[in-house]
Amino acid sequence: MTIKINDDDNWEPDEDFFVQLYDAETNEELTGKDTKTRVTIIDDDQPGQIAFEEVNTIRAIATETNLEVKILRKNGSDGKVSIDFETMALDDTEHTATAGVDFVHVSGTLIFGHGETS
Repeated sequence: MTIKINDDDNWEPDEDFFVQLYDAETNEELTGKDTKTRVTIIDDDQPGQIAFEEVNTIRAIATETNLEVKILRKNGSDGKVSIDFETMALDDTEHTATAGVDFVHVSGTLIFGHGETS
């Protein structure tokens, strides 16, 4: 007997199903501990981890009008993944940049397609 397993590129938890044996003439389930078995499909897809390229402080020069923050997908790139992001002030001290004054507040969703790493 051969059972085809359908593979895809999306991460998902391991999945299980049963295979049951039946009497060929009566179509009744055979009895006994060895007439039914559980099959686990082990997912082999690696969606990876999302991280900033720069792990320390990113320095932005005030005269520049835009700052590019690079996001990486490391240790795998199977399937489509999405992450939400948002800019926010560190705290309320005088040495903290203020949204609307020192930078424009942004939020959104980044989507990485299958195989996309940055």
